[in-house]
Order: sequence, then C-alpha cells, then structure tokens
Amino acid sequence: MKIIATVAGGLLATGLFASAAGAAPLGNFSKDAAPSADPLVQLVHNVHRACSVGPNGWHFHTRRGVRVACRPVRPGRYWTWRSEGGRNGWWHSRERRWH
Repeated sequence: MKIIATVAGGLLATGLFASAAGAAPLGNFSKDAAPSADPLVQLVHNVHRACSVGPNGWHFHTRRGVRVACRPVRPGRYWTWRSEGGRNGWWHSRERRWH
C-alpha cells in the first residue's frame, strides 16, 4: 500500500511541476498571426547567407557576420538593376515596371 501511495504522489508531483515548466507563452499559435502584432516580440535582422534586402540595401553575411553587398538573381531578359531615389531593384525596360 505504501508503494502505491508513493508512486501516486510522485506522479502527481511530476505532473504539477511539468505543467509549470513550459517556457512558451500561452496565446495564438496560428501561422497566420503576424509576429509584429505582439508588442513583446522584437524583430531583428539576423545573420543570413542568402542575398536579401535589409535596412542598408541588398546584402548577405559571411560566416563571421561580415556584411557583403550583393544583388538578387536576375529575373529574366530585359531586366536591369536600377537605383532611383530610395528605391533599388530590378527594372524591366520594355514593360516599364519594377520587380
């Protein structure tokens, strides 16, 4: 009888402590929820190896975190890289539109 009471008490204590040990906040976990909708989430620009646009234009980072300027892959024929005002990107010379 003592063993059953000890095991039951141990399982009860484990269940109580395990539920309190969850590190994730309770809330909306759907994929459609925007991360910036939560005021406690701070978006950061992390180290990445793919060429992407950031706060200072198109770039990627090396293994040591050094910023390297780059251009994304050309979308097709008649596209030229253009900088106009504060806008940088691919410009289609025949269709007169930005990519």
